[in-house]
Amino acid sequence: DCCSRHYSWNYNECAGIDNAALGPDGEALYYPDWEGENKSCKNDGGQPEYMSNNPTAWMFETLEACCTARYSWNMNDCVGAAGATTVTGSNKWYPNWEDFVCVQDCVGDSPCGGLAESWDPLYDTVNTCCDTKLNWVTECVTKSGGTSTGATAAAATTSGKWYVDYDTDTCKQDCVGSAPCGGAAESWEVLYDTVSACCQGKLWWVESCGPYAG
Repeated sequence: DCCSRHYSWNYNECAGIDNAALGPDGEALYYPDWEGENKSCKNDGGQPEYMSNNPTAWMFETLEACCTARYSWNMNDCVGAAGATTVTGSNKWYPNWEDFVCVQDCVGDSPCGGLAESWDPLYDTVNTCCDTKLNWVTECVTKSGGTSTGATAAAATTSGKWYVDYDTDTCKQDCVGSAPCGGAAESWEVLYDTVSACCQGKLWWVESCGPYAG
């Protein structure tokens, strides 16, 4: 309609709707509490007028959706501040690059690290996560809350070939252990027989690719 096409940013007022900040079940929608403590989302009807006027852009049917969209950097506090206990993750493991440990995709006490972002790689075990992404961290598994078991299954499936680590712009070896091993390569990684072939094929502009990797 006309209001949707030309006044989507102020739809309610254009359409003469007093309060469209309600979900399909009649419950109040969640909004980011930026003008309050700025820690979580609320659904108390106290949202600013501009949010009420454009609920499609600013408001959400569930607490999880609101926290994910507006407080993804502080998901645990956002969910906890609202008193929710139903948000769960996959319980798989992903690297925490701030603390250099692997954490679990879940909400709660350690080893939970909060819900993983869409771009976080997920692993079935803490050992695989540490071996693949943090293999240079001493006692990564133990620091991550797991139990060190020595060599993991990943070691048995590595090829010894080379692949690109775009986080460091270097080529690393498909193996588990100290450098130049970079952990087990993912299934989608392109593997090269030599470090030179890897650097020339994927990182030709990086001068330190070869020396760093091997």
